[in-house]
Amino acid sequence: MEWISDYVADLDRRGVVATEPLPRAQDDWVEHVNTVADLTLFPVTSPSAAPATWPARAVHRA
Repeated sequence: MEWISDYVADLDRRGVVATEPLPRAQDDWVEHVNTVADLTLFPVTSPSAAPATWPARAVHRA
């Protein structure tokens, strides 16, 4: 995760105060997270087993 600190340091050097991912990058990340989650027991786990603070996964699978 060293790239994160390098990225933040570079933003600071350049005086950048905000950064946001492109919509396509967001979509790619959600797809990646769902793919990895599908390799676990998460898809077959009862929602009652999840902490109340977890958002509903279906919201992210539109």
